[in-house]
Amino acid sequence: GFDYKFWASKLFLSDNIPPLSVLLNKKDAETESGLLIQPLAGTFAAFLMQKFGVTKWMKMYATW
Repeated sequence: GFDYKFWASKLFLSDNIPPLSVLLNKKDAETESGLLIQPLAGTFAAFLMQKFGVTKWMKMYATW
């Protein structure tokens, strides 16, 4: 199968990505399809892990 990176790139290339404010707002994100939200959430999590490192990201994630 295809991973989240594949589907996130398809969404990006087709200009079907909601604003980050929607993705970060649980109530707004719940109105979007999981097929859209899940690969984008995976991409965002991977970005944060790359930027901050896995250990620091896990500590930040635990407080959300």
